[in-house]
Amino acid sequence: MWLGARITTIIHVESELGAKWPTAPGLLVSVDAGLLICTLDRPDRANSLTRDQTLALTQIARSVSAGDGPRAILLLANGRHFCAGADISGNRGSGEKPTTGHMVRSLETGPHAMIAAMWDCPIPVVAAVQGQAAGLGLHLALTADVIIGAESATFREPFAERGFNVDSGGSWLLSRRIGLTRATDMVLRARPIPATVALSWGLISEVVPDAELDAAARASASTLAMGPTIALSQCKRLVRRNQMAELNTAMGDEALAVELCLRSDDFKEGMRAFGEKRPPAFTGR
Repeated sequence: MWLGARITTIIHVESELGAKWPTAPGLLVSVDAGLLICTLDRPDRANSLTRDQTLALTQIARSVSAGDGPRAILLLANGRHFCAGADISGNRGSGEKPTTGHMVRSLETGPHAMIAAMWDCPIPVVAAVQGQAAGLGLHLALTADVIIGAESATFREPFAERGFNVDSGGSWLLSRRIGLTRATDMVLRARPIPATVALSWGLISEVVPDAELDAAARASASTLAMGPTIALSQCKRLVRRNQMAELNTAMGDEALAVELCLRSDDFKEGMRAFGEKRPPAFTGR
């Protein structure tokens, strides 16, 4: 994408904690009660993602760490649609033939870097999806740990009907979430999948009325942000990393994670709360 890619300047916004987070035109970033909230804000373009936005989201995902700073990320979008994909408006009409390898480099430093960074993000990520989630927008949503879809949401891989192949991790993300048969159907037939079907397939976590989407997503993200962040980070890493691992390899990885969690303040608080028969008050450390 972005055949006319340009040098990008990422701006930073200061959060309530004094930390500075990267953002870009059409991307709103704020921190509230342990939540790092990233809102796509280009409703007139169906929130299609620009290169600036992908670079900012990549930096954000790489900057967070379990046990320090925000304890969960919430992905939102203003307007009717979550994200219709990559913004390719700047690619039309240039008349210039790209140099060999340009697309590979552009994808590696833009969409592919963002998807990898969001997938590997060490803290929980919740995505709230309304309207269209297509192409790169769908893949961004699929990097989240919890995906809440509005009843209006549809999920689509439009590449094939445009004479293009799926990219930005779609072939990998889809097959792991919904299996080979359904993933193949989505990428070959390019048909929109309604939220209720996406839920039955295991593509998303929950479906709520449109009017309740924001509140439901914030409640889910806030609950995760109040949890034992280091333990949640390890649980997330283990489930994702060990999908294809042998059992003994997975259990060895789990044992090492247990050693780490045992040394956290949240583990000690969890055990105290259990003994005192009260809800734990985790601090994320």
